[in-house]
Amino acid sequence: MLPDSGHYVDVGFGYSSLSNEYKMVKWFMEDNDAISMGCKIFSLSDRLRFISDSWRLTETRPFVDLGGHPASVNRVIYWLIDTEDHRNFYRTDSILATDLDKEESKIISCPNLSPFSRASLLELKECLYLADCSTEKAIVKMWRLENPKKCRWVSEYYINFSSIFNPIVPLTSV
Repeated sequence: MLPDSGHYVDVGFGYSSLSNEYKMVKWFMEDNDAISMGCKIFSLSDRLRFISDSWRLTETRPFVDLGGHPASVNRVIYWLIDTEDHRNFYRTDSILATDLDKEESKIISCPNLSPFSRASLLELKECLYLADCSTEKAIVKMWRLENPKKCRWVSEYYINFSSIFNPIVPLTSV
């Protein structure tokens, strides 16, 4: 089902209520081009029947390293963009958003994440959330994308797991 041209970068799956179609979105790099990547879209009807028998090339853009699993929310598929900083840690400071109705993509910014954290995207209550998981502390901050057009994020949850990780003394040693 996935087209065989180019090197696979990542794939996402979502639903466009405007066209009443499920769409599979594949980001790929051409064999001879490591500085840009392309996007192909394959459409299925609401009964999961093929609309066409081929992938459509919708755009190309400068290459970005897509990290984590994509999240599909309200006709948009979101991917984290990983960037390597000077300490050789991967950081996330932006998100690639592919609109399934317009079949266009744009890059949006993330909230300010904790240093030494790992981010994940997820759909919760029909909203896009970003989980900011600290690798130094047992803390998870949950950010909700309140306004996708203005790229406004709201800190909604703060979960401290440190009490769970306190040493446990077996009763036999008392």
